[in-house]
Parts: sequence; structure tokens; C-alpha cells
Amino acid sequence: MLDFELYSIYTEDDEYSGKNKEYFHSYDDAYAARMNYANWYRPKGDVWIRHYDKTGCHCIEEWHIDYDGGIIRYYPWGK
Repeated sequence: MLDFELYSIYTEDDEYSGKNKEYFHSYDDAYAARMNYANWYRPKGDVWIRHYDKTGCHCIEEWHIDYDGGIIRYYPWGK
């Protein structure tokens, strides 16, 4: 069990799968680093930011961020 919640940058590596690329302590830190990554066949900055609970296992919400910084979709899975 963690003493904090995690945020990650997740990218789709192909049409079937993806993975977390990097973990952060805040949404703002993940958002700032998003230009280092991209979803499959998308420009840099087009990523998913996932928010995990203190177990580090359950995604409780996620945002699909477009390359220009806008939110395409938001899913409040566990909120």
C-alpha cells in the first residue's frame, strides 16, 4: 500500500495494447511531461493520464489529452 496516489502517462502502442510510460505524484506533473510521449500514430502530447488509488492497482479516473492540451475524454471510473 502506498502513502500517496499515483498518476501515469499511458500510451496506446498499437491498436491492441498500451502501457504506462512514466509515473508522477500529481496530475500537473504528468500533464507537463506529456510532450515526451504519444499514442500510436498520433503527434507528441496525445496521451492518456491515469489516476491510481493508494494501492497503485486501480485506475480511478483517466483523461485522454489531445496534442494541443485539450481534454478529449474524461472517465471517472472510481470517483
